[in-house]
Amino acid sequence: MAPWTKKTLGKVLEEIAGKYPNQGALIFKDQKISYRVLLEKVRELAKGFLALGIGKNDKVSIWSGNCPEWICTQLATALIGAVLVPVNTRFRTSELEYILGQSDSSTLILMDSFLNIDFAAMLREVCPEMDKAMPGRLQSARLPMLKNIIFLGDKQVPGAFSFSEIVKQGGSTPDENLRSSMARVQPDDVIMFQYTSGTTAFPKGVMLTHDGVIRDGFCLGERQTLTAEDLLFCPLPFFHVGGAVISALSVLTHGACLAFLETYDPLESLKMVHQERCTAMNGIETHFLMMYQHPDFSRYDVSSLKKGWAIGPAEVVRSVYQKMGLTKVLNVYGTSETSPNVTTTFVDDPLELRMAFHGLPHAETEVRIVDPSTGETLPDGREGEICVRGWNVMKGYYKKPEETAKTIDSRGWLHTGDLGLIDPKTRYLKFTGRSKDMLRVGGENVSAMEVESFLLTHPKVKQAQVIGVPDPRLTEVGMAFLELKEGMSATEEEILAFCKKKIAGFKIPRYVTFVKEFPLTGSGKIQKFKLKEQALERLEDGRKA
Repeated sequence: MAPWTKKTLGKVLEEIAGKYPNQGALIFKDQKISYRVLLEKVRELAKGFLALGIGKNDKVSIWSGNCPEWICTQLATALIGAVLVPVNTRFRTSELEYILGQSDSSTLILMDSFLNIDFAAMLREVCPEMDKAMPGRLQSARLPMLKNIIFLGDKQVPGAFSFSEIVKQGGSTPDENLRSSMARVQPDDVIMFQYTSGTTAFPKGVMLTHDGVIRDGFCLGERQTLTAEDLLFCPLPFFHVGGAVISALSVLTHGACLAFLETYDPLESLKMVHQERCTAMNGIETHFLMMYQHPDFSRYDVSSLKKGWAIGPAEVVRSVYQKMGLTKVLNVYGTSETSPNVTTTFVDDPLELRMAFHGLPHAETEVRIVDPSTGETLPDGREGEICVRGWNVMKGYYKKPEETAKTIDSRGWLHTGDLGLIDPKTRYLKFTGRSKDMLRVGGENVSAMEVESFLLTHPKVKQAQVIGVPDPRLTEVGMAFLELKEGMSATEEEILAFCKKKIAGFKIPRYVTFVKEFPLTGSGKIQKFKLKEQALERLEDGRKA
C-alpha cells in the first residue's frame, strides 16, 4: 500500500466526486444521488451553515433517523471545520439535554418526529423558550450555548429554521467564503464527538479526527476489498460510528455506493438488497439474524451479497457466510475510542479463522495485551486487557481530562477495558469479552462471552446473555437470559443438562431465564446493565418465594 497522506474529509469528498462524478453515492427510498450531485448539495449546505454563523470548532448536533440530509450534514460540517455531534434517536429529554449541554452545541438539526416519537415536543420541554424566540436567537436557560434550531424538511416551526431555508441561504453565500473556511481545516482537527453507547449513566464524548475516521474507513474498506463497483447496504444507524464511519466513509473513500433505510427493518432490508442487488452489507448479529430468520427470507434473492463485516459470536459469522452468502465476510473488533475499527480478518482467511479471531491491526497501529492489575505486557496466548496505540486513538473525551488520563496512558496506549489474547500461531487478536463481563465463580474467572457463545450452539437458542449474580458460597454465579428461536420451547432443566455435557461445571449458569427480546441501546447493543437489574430482581423474588 502506498504511503498514507493525511487529508480532510472535505478534500477526500472533492477528490472522489471528481474521479467518479456520475457514480451512485447514495440510495434512499426512491432517491439515487450521484457523487457530483452529493458534492453540490454538501457545498450549498456548508455555505448555508456559514451564513448562519457556524464556523470552525462550532458544535452541530443532529437528532434524526438515517436520511441523505444526515450524510450531507456530516460532510458539510466537515467542510467548514465544525464538529458533528450525533444524537441517539432513542434518547429522551434528559439525555438530549445532557448531550447538547455537555457538547456545547450551538446548533441542533432534527426531525420533528421519528418512529411516532415527538422530537419537537421533547425539545420544547428542554427549551420552552423556543416558541417565542426568533430563529437563530434562542436564549435557553438550560442550554445557554444553543442558538440555532433547524428542522429537517421545509416545515415552518416557531423559533426554528427549516433545513431547506439553510440550503437556500447557501445559494446566496459566495463560494470564496467556503474556500477560505475549507483552507483553515486540518487533518488532525476534531471532526466529531461520538458519545459512548448509553450503557453508562453519563456518556462521554469521544473526540475523533478527520484523519482518524477517514483512514479507519479506508483501511477497513481495503480489507473488505471494496471498489467503486460495490453497493453496500448499511442497516446501522448513522448516529453510531458503525454507520457513519466504517460504513459511510468506507464507501466514500472507495467511490462505492451506500444504500440505507431510515431505520432498520428486516423485511425492508431484504427488499432493498434484492431490488438494488447490493454487493456488501455490514451489521451486528441482530441485523443478520432477523433477516435470515424472517419467514419471507426465501422469497428474496440476496445472492448478490459477497462482502461485509459482522459483529457477533462465531456461529453468527458462520451463518452469515452459509445462509446469506457473504463469502468474504470479515470478523472485526473496535471501540468508539479507536475511530472505531482496530482489527479485522482478511477475505481470503479460512472461514474457521474468521470465526475464531478478530484479525490484525491496520498499518501504523499497534495492539498489545496487558495484565489489568499490573499493566505488564502478557505473552501470546494469555488473556488480558486489549490496549491500542496509533493514529486511530481518539484525542480524548471532551471536557473530561481525568477520564481521558485513565484511558490513555503516558505512552499513548489506550486501555480499552476489553479482554482478549494474541494467538501465538497467527498473531491474530481474539476478543474474549468486556472486563466487567468476567464472572468470578468460586475463584475461577469465567468469560460471559465464552458461555454465551456456547449456549448459542443449542439448536433452540437464538440469542444468549450471561449475567453475574451474587452467591453466598461462590461469591458469584451466572444467570443466563435466553431468547429462543421462533416456535421453540425449552426448560431450564433442558438447558442445564445440555451444558453439563460439554462445559466445565463452574462455567454453567446457576439460573436460566427465558425472554422474548433483549433491551437494546440505540446502536443495537444489548444493555447488560438492564439485564443485571432484572437478574437481581429475579434473584430477590426467588428468595422471597
